[in-house]
Amino acid sequence: MLKKIDRYIIRKFLVTLVFILVLFSMIAVVFDTSEKIDKYVSAEIPFKVILEFYLTNFVPYLLNLISPIFIFIAALFFTSRMAYNSEVIAIYASGTSFWRLLWPYLFVAILLTGADLYFKNFIIPNSNKGLVEFEKVYLRRGIYNPNLNIHRQLQPGEFFSLERYHYSDSMGTRFSLEHFDGLQLKDKLMATYLRWDPVKKKWYAHHYTKRIYFDRKQKIETGDTLYLDLPIKPNEFTEQQESIATMETPELMDFIAQETLSGNPDLKFFKVELYQRFSIPFASFILIMIAYALASRKVRGGTGMHLMLGILIAVTFILFMRFTITFGQQSTLNPMAAVWIPNLFFLAIAIWLLAKAPK
Repeated sequence: MLKKIDRYIIRKFLVTLVFILVLFSMIAVVFDTSEKIDKYVSAEIPFKVILEFYLTNFVPYLLNLISPIFIFIAALFFTSRMAYNSEVIAIYASGTSFWRLLWPYLFVAILLTGADLYFKNFIIPNSNKGLVEFEKVYLRRGIYNPNLNIHRQLQPGEFFSLERYHYSDSMGTRFSLEHFDGLQLKDKLMATYLRWDPVKKKWYAHHYTKRIYFDRKQKIETGDTLYLDLPIKPNEFTEQQESIATMETPELMDFIAQETLSGNPDLKFFKVELYQRFSIPFASFILIMIAYALASRKVRGGTGMHLMLGILIAVTFILFMRFTITFGQQSTLNPMAAVWIPNLFFLAIAIWLLAKAPK
């Protein structure tokens, strides 16, 4: 059962957080608009479309990137103000212990962590779809954007490859399709290009050559057009690093499983994206404990000193997180370890600060 002091702290926490989020969002929108205003004017984008883009796509995307930092600053700021106004001392004098006062912070931490988990796994990916679509329709029209050197295993023993794929006309060049029986090549189909027929909903190979191998001999077939039943659709050739941000977590997990079956040797980027959807929300929980341990004591310099320490910790956390994530994507470091190492490191700091804080 929440007591009056708990409700007071929770209300101050949430009000401060909302104020910081609204203020930062307004500043970010102003800077982004001023940077892209020429593009908006030249593309003749209606004001309603721009407004909808910022409210439903840009702002959620931006806040999602560093949501734990906003939560941390909010907790640090309002707790520091309470300490500076001697409210914390008065609460202790009323018989409330240091650890008991931590309860409303943990309550908000659990609430925000749960909300952040839901948003990062289900809401933000759908918001990102609008962000990507807006950029493609209005800001990146006419840009040539190939997908290079595609190699996939469609099913056991069936291997598919393209030299490059053009998104604009659903066409891939230098196509090949190989069938193996164990280690023995049964047949190989090669074509100048592979293209999607939107009417028949099938791929067709143009200027093709098919070699069929048997008894140390081969049979060669050639032709102009050959329709194929391939278990792959044009939307599966979207830019992977861009498209995974638009996938809800169940979709992303299925995508990773499919890519593993297809023989993709480098899935680290996708696994890092998946794991950090869970690790980053828990960072909020840890940073709230650090904020409470730091700001609940009255220090010389007041709120300014607390904010300076908070910004230093926030910058350190972001740099450390980006450092380990980069290693997880580009080195032998396990992707799951890469996204959780910063949390574990700052969890140790939080426990140490809580243990050393004046009681």
